[in-house]
Amino acid sequence: MRSTPTPRLCLAAALLVLAAGAAGAQTFTTTVAAPDGTLLATDVYFPIGAGWGPWPVILQRTPYGKQAYTVQRACQLFNLWGYACVGQDERGCHDSGGVYTGYVNEGGDGRATLDWIAGQLWCDGNIGTFGGSALGMTQYAFSPGANPALKCMVAVVATPDFYHDATYQGGALRYALDHGWLADQNALDVFDQLKKHRLWDAWWASYAVLPNVATVNVPTLHVGGWFDIFQQGTLDAFTSFQHLGGPRALGNQKVIIGPWTHYGTFQQTEGQFTFPTNAIFVDDFIPIARDWFDHWLKGGKAGVASWPAAQVYLMGAVGEPDAPGNRWLDLPDWPPLATVVPFYLDGRRSLQTSQPPTAELGMVMDPANPVPTLGGQELSSEAGPYDQRPLEARPDVASFTTAVLEKHRAPHRRLPGRALDVGDRRNPTRPHALRGQRGVFPASRCAHRNRRRHVVHRHRLQRRAPDPDRRGRLQRPALRGQPQRRRRPQPPIGRGRGPARPALRARHPVAAGAAGPPRLGVSAAAAAGRPARDGGQRRENPMSARLVQGIRSGVPGSRTGLSAGGPPRTGVEEAA
Repeated sequence: MRSTPTPRLCLAAALLVLAAGAAGAQTFTTTVAAPDGTLLATDVYFPIGAGWGPWPVILQRTPYGKQAYTVQRACQLFNLWGYACVGQDERGCHDSGGVYTGYVNEGGDGRATLDWIAGQLWCDGNIGTFGGSALGMTQYAFSPGANPALKCMVAVVATPDFYHDATYQGGALRYALDHGWLADQNALDVFDQLKKHRLWDAWWASYAVLPNVATVNVPTLHVGGWFDIFQQGTLDAFTSFQHLGGPRALGNQKVIIGPWTHYGTFQQTEGQFTFPTNAIFVDDFIPIARDWFDHWLKGGKAGVASWPAAQVYLMGAVGEPDAPGNRWLDLPDWPPLATVVPFYLDGRRSLQTSQPPTAELGMVMDPANPVPTLGGQELSSEAGPYDQRPLEARPDVASFTTAVLEKHRAPHRRLPGRALDVGDRRNPTRPHALRGQRGVFPASRCAHRNRRRHVVHRHRLQRRAPDPDRRGRLQRPALRGQPQRRRRPQPPIGRGRGPARPALRARHPVAAGAAGPPRLGVSAAAAAGRPARDGGQRRENPMSARLVQGIRSGVPGSRTGLSAGGPPRTGVEEAA
């Protein structure tokens, strides 16, 4: 599937270059009625000099404008390939009627558009869809119960889970992500709705995709990046559609994951790292997308059926020629089978394979000097791999490191653990300064003195209705790092949101050893391409409850540790 690449900026740039010669495509503009009668502005592009068809059709739905340069050029490229193309403004956007509602109406509007296309004389009954980010998420939204004419999709850096991936990652509102993006769309009323529905409820369920995955019958090419903010959503879409989808979806999914960020898809340099040239994927992706459409919309394309189910980039140390990794792996499925090797937190800030004695570490959390986020899976801020040593050197960060590993284990699976936030049963919250008191106080004392609830802490470990008498729920955090001879759990850090009052510094104990239980799983892989039959090897349930991301100690007034309990479900896999 891959060829020798040459540098390009991104998919959009490649489309512009390849479509530059497609001038004067035959087009017309019309409207399509949504289920509630809202009129959706729609442009139709026909291949030049090919009459009125019929042709297979590729649809793009966008909140950014159907006449955006990239949408137009993509349609012209599809015309060159022998496809009609439809570009449509989502409701409330640009030339379409109605009010933008986020993804609440995207499923119904998209399915109505597919029905309309399938009924046109210029459509031969075969429809594909294409797009990245928001244009990929709308594809996921209308995939359950879609018209049978929808034969395939290509979704790039997108997620089908609007609650867990796009709004409340780890249970905490991604304020900058959602407020910033919706402000750009002039749709802050949607942000108000998101804040009203902090917990998973009927409002979210009304347009959820994964709970209805059995009605998805669409072969899909899922493309994402290890540093994309929607990385986990891309993987969840693949595993769910591949194993739990409808008859035409089962076994017909492909996923490609590279060392990319959201806005740096297919590039070589991400964050502070420059990967080898094999990370550049633009010249590979264009023919892959064409072959995918030709296979499903034109009656078969030689070779597509033999593609590996998963192509993932095994990241390695950059600038070290002999370092393992920095290569592509072809896998028969995702996630790979693996055997879990448990690690425990030690009071000496190490990770041990045997349970160490009981110990407790303390960290002073100062709300006036919070731990910042440095790189990682982000959208609007700096994303990608960054040197984390400045953060690890802070006194309010606990870093646990293994000894040198006997075998190189590569992190193309999640490093799981069990996280438990423990605090005052009266909903611990950010400790606020009391008149006449200064200095550092134990977190428990600060929590008892403050009766106001901290929304992030209280709800981020709970998915449904809050229970103020519970001290926390076990969740497995999703952690990922680069291949290295030592391992460190490296969680993302969320934003604390509480009342704007002067805040006290608080001491946070972290339990280790027998009292604190922590188990992290590092997994050794089964032989490449061979299903493991050992009872100790397991595959992650693709529809398991979404996980809290990280071992978080960023909410002053809480006790943060890792919980004891059963073995982790997934791990970090040894390089194939």
